[in-house]
Amino acid sequence: MKSSPPDAEPPSGDESEPLDLAERRFPWMRALMRVERVVAVVLLGLLLGLVLLQILSRYVLATPFVWTEEVARYALIWLTLLTIGLVAARRRHITARVFSRFLSPRATAALEITANAVVVVTSAVLVYVGWQFATSLATVNTPAAGISMAWIYGVSVPGFALVCFHTIVNSVIAWRHPETLRDDDAIAEGA
Repeated sequence: MKSSPPDAEPPSGDESEPLDLAERRFPWMRALMRVERVVAVVLLGLLLGLVLLQILSRYVLATPFVWTEEVARYALIWLTLLTIGLVAARRRHITARVFSRFLSPRATAALEITANAVVVVTSAVLVYVGWQFATSLATVNTPAAGISMAWIYGVSVPGFALVCFHTIVNSVIAWRHPETLRDDDAIAEGA
């Protein structure tokens, strides 16, 4: 029986985006990213369902549910804050790779790690501030749905904690494998 090397990509149902180095090497990282994707899909489905329910109740039943707009807005906030970690994990956030074509792989890695350090520090501060803000609003409820505002603002804590974690992982990969940072197709296209 033929064994695959540790860098070999395991089969996945989503062939549109190949697994990155961390996902290929660490099954727990692959599992974490899968959980993040499932949460994103569930929240997106919830958001769609709430908006459709709002349309149905307003225009078909002529008695709109007062809570659907509010809960849909908070579902969008949750979707945004819980998927920023996934975006950071895939390095799909907004970046300027102007210098990549002029720098060596090691210099590109140093630049990437420096930028990642700013992201980690900022995210860590946002985790702390988000926790403080959410706990200070624990007794305040939303007007229509009666949801504690701690649940609304508290989602920033796991969201930015995931950004911290994934950015640290990306920095370690950048240092150990600087060749993974070169995106020659994007550089050729001028991105």
